[in-house]
Amino acid sequence: MRLSFADLWFDAKGPRTGGALRGYVGKTLRGALGFALKRTACHDSRASCDTCLLREHCAYAIIFEGVPSAARQVMRKYPRVPQPFVLLLSDAKGAPSPRDGHLRFGLRLIGQALRAYPYVVQAARSMCEHGLGRERTSYVLERVSDGRDVVYDASASVLRPPSAQWLDVRSDLSAGVGRIGIEFRTPVCLCADGRRAVLPTFEQVLRAAVRRTRLLATFYGEGEVADVPKVLLEAARASQGVWRAVHWHDVPRYSARQGRGMILRGVTGHAAFDWPAGAASPGAWLGAAKTFHIGKAVTFGFGGIDYRMESP
Repeated sequence: MRLSFADLWFDAKGPRTGGALRGYVGKTLRGALGFALKRTACHDSRASCDTCLLREHCAYAIIFEGVPSAARQVMRKYPRVPQPFVLLLSDAKGAPSPRDGHLRFGLRLIGQALRAYPYVVQAARSMCEHGLGRERTSYVLERVSDGRDVVYDASASVLRPPSAQWLDVRSDLSAGVGRIGIEFRTPVCLCADGRRAVLPTFEQVLRAAVRRTRLLATFYGEGEVADVPKVLLEAARASQGVWRAVHWHDVPRYSARQGRGMILRGVTGHAAFDWPAGAASPGAWLGAAKTFHIGKAVTFGFGGIDYRMESP
């Protein structure tokens, strides 16, 4: 099971007009970029993506709407499928721009979304010019890179494709793990039995990683979608939390689609878990979780984790 992805890191100078951004910038960036991408790609802003003839080829519908293929066999009862992107924040807690006023953020495009990178770059330019937030704080997009090479430079006005990477998820049944440290870098919102997990267990983290990775692979990946070995789930269930230093992070936002305010809520901090002696390693699935994030609101920058595995 393989998934392709590429990063686009945006560096914008400003602000030119308006005041500094405040609060969690992920919600502002996600909303503004979505509107800008629709302006850039959509031939009829009044049309519904569900009935549009171009819905399976449109950059906006594919990336932001998660419009499913008519031939899908999974999630057939759902009107939308997971969107093929992750919002990356330069500040792990989603804080506003640095004091110098510059703005830096990234998008990780997954699978077929990679082909739409020119539309995404143009949408980011438009978003910066139109302005962000209530005060319409505007910027100048100076540079876009894939983390290594330049994709767009304002002085040259030339686009180059970002370098694609591949994540090959193969369960490692070898042992040799004693303790696993998890850092919840950006707010992580996991649910168990219909409720938010206040202190996430390792089983909840692993199941969230498995579910998200398998769904992304189903809609955007290559090869047979891998199952998680039963022995790995049993080990996750038996793992013991050693210590936790986590706290709630609430992000209020307004949903234009639903016409109401809501709260995005997740935990940040650190946790450690003792892994059962001799059990298979969960490293492959943790690597996928680090790459594609887990839980709810990943397109707002939520769900970012890092991990460390120690020998017994």
